[in-house]
Amino acid sequence: MAATLNPPTKFRQDDPYKDYYVVPAPHANPLVIEWKGKIGYGDVISPICYAMNMAEKNQVDVVLNFHWATSGPTKYKAEDKETIQDFADYIANNTAPVEMFEFTMNHVYDSKLGFNHDNYDTAGPDDRNQFMGLHNLRFSTFGLSDHNTLSPNGRNTATIVSTIKHKQTLQEYGKEWKDPLGWSPAGKVTVNAWPKAITMIRKRDWNVSTVHYEDTIDSCVKKMLGSHVVIGYHGAHMWLARWLGMPMIIFSKGGKQRNNITPRAFPWCIMYEYWSDFNIDSISEHILMSIEKRDIEIEKLKYYKTNPNLYRLRQERT
Repeated sequence: MAATLNPPTKFRQDDPYKDYYVVPAPHANPLVIEWKGKIGYGDVISPICYAMNMAEKNQVDVVLNFHWATSGPTKYKAEDKETIQDFADYIANNTAPVEMFEFTMNHVYDSKLGFNHDNYDTAGPDDRNQFMGLHNLRFSTFGLSDHNTLSPNGRNTATIVSTIKHKQTLQEYGKEWKDPLGWSPAGKVTVNAWPKAITMIRKRDWNVSTVHYEDTIDSCVKKMLGSHVVIGYHGAHMWLARWLGMPMIIFSKGGKQRNNITPRAFPWCIMYEYWSDFNIDSISEHILMSIEKRDIEIEKLKYYKTNPNLYRLRQERT
């Protein structure tokens, strides 16, 4: 037998990892964000996504406290199937989880917070134009549903977010800029033009579904994920579409005259101020354009989360 320079060694029978244990990350000093609870979809989705992003961006545990003036969970309308807090819990439980660190959300009742929120930061002066809108951009766990195979002969599907069933008009809130189709002039009066718009889209052989505040969150999510595109105004369920990463077409007057608030809030939307400017036969092309813009934002978001900003977080902001 040939000689060997390496004599045989006894095979190790024990578990080499038996003394190994996970060293937990320090949890002694989490970033605590106090947030005044409000009823809007964006008022709920935005802070949850922001808080989770801050945990990864700054490598720290984050606690988000929603402060509610009511004594318990509240419905916007008595006939609603879910409370506002149910919606918040649904979003928190179905948003892409924070990696390595912990995110905790609490509901604090009978609490009238004297400011809107603290420990809040959008972007520094050097990267405000590049990263504005990314601070609260985070996606659901449901994955991106692009439906790249638009049917040339069959019926494609669109979900419509409108103000048809709103309890109050945005004009009454002084925010008519968010929904130019909701108060379209018709002679001496103004009318909600969404019913006519929906009819015209259906005539182009699109299968149209609608979502409203009284619908359950789960049913709205399923409708959107089963659609090729979400078409609507600046607000409400469009925040849900953003959270799902859906291709979007938005009618809004939140352009240059309002510091581009709509493109900043919904960075991959295709935006129109007037229905007359919109080519209804170009919906399929708009979907592809929206997906391309969204994918650019996803790449920017990856870079954004690598730059800590804990040092410049603002304090109380009204």
